[in-house]
Amino acid sequence: MGTDLDKIKEGQMFDETEPSSVTLKKATSFIERKSFPLPKHWTSGELDQLEFPSDMTQLSSNDLGHQMGIWTSVIAYTQYQVAMADVENTAKYNKLEYERRKMYITLLDARRGTEEQRKSVLKTDKGLVKLQAESEIARAKFILLKALLDSYSKYYNAFSRELSRRGVIGGERPPRADFDDEDPVDLSEGRKKGNSLFMAIQEADE
Repeated sequence: MGTDLDKIKEGQMFDETEPSSVTLKKATSFIERKSFPLPKHWTSGELDQLEFPSDMTQLSSNDLGHQMGIWTSVIAYTQYQVAMADVENTAKYNKLEYERRKMYITLLDARRGTEEQRKSVLKTDKGLVKLQAESEIARAKFILLKALLDSYSKYYNAFSRELSRRGVIGGERPPRADFDDEDPVDLSEGRKKGNSLFMAIQEADE
């Protein structure tokens, strides 16, 4: 059976089941006690729809809106995961630095070896090597999650810009050849523009 260090090198340690730092446990426990609603993970069915379209102009406005809704949940969930990873990254790094300095002071007080020898001990100590690996993995997770969040936000913004271009979100709706006087949304926009014809139709319906 391999040592913990061997498992670290083989990528077998610190998977999703690894114990969280005390800091992260207490922080998440605080959130749970306060009963804050947490962002939920997307369903497998939604995940199948998350491939970014090669040409979003071919999608209907309803499809674009649906995609934006899914990406909103993805972004919310990822933001929370980034925050958790940030806490864990800081806690692991601080733990490493604390143990490293404590060992250095112990070696210094004992006057064991030269400065170069003390540095060598710090680099090769099994306990510190394990903490170093944990810290590096925590930092890697944080960096990757931040990158994913940035990508997801760009996807969402691309959908939003396309809907805005169509006049669905923000601005005025562009003129339509198939304008329907019975469309309540168009009537509402007509009222906003002060169009008396639309106002008359709306008032007549009321």
